Amino acid sequence: MGHRGNPAVAAEIDRLLDRIHGAGRCSGILVDEASVGHYRRRGVQLPYCHVNDFLKAGVRPFLAPRGS
Repeated sequence: MGHRGNPAVAAEIDRLLDRIHGAGRCSGILVDEASVGHYRRRGVQLPYCHVNDFLKAGVRPFLAPRGS
């Protein structure tokens, strides 16, 4: 749905999740490190992290400067 940070979009996503879960269906949504916990608490069963974000998180420790 785009428009990250837009309260109207966030409210619509929450409304849709309630409707999906109320119908006894599972839900999925694109997440990142900052939002995965929120959506898991909202009952999302299929969080999806784009491979680029997943790889960035995994490689981050290798890119950190080393101390002497």
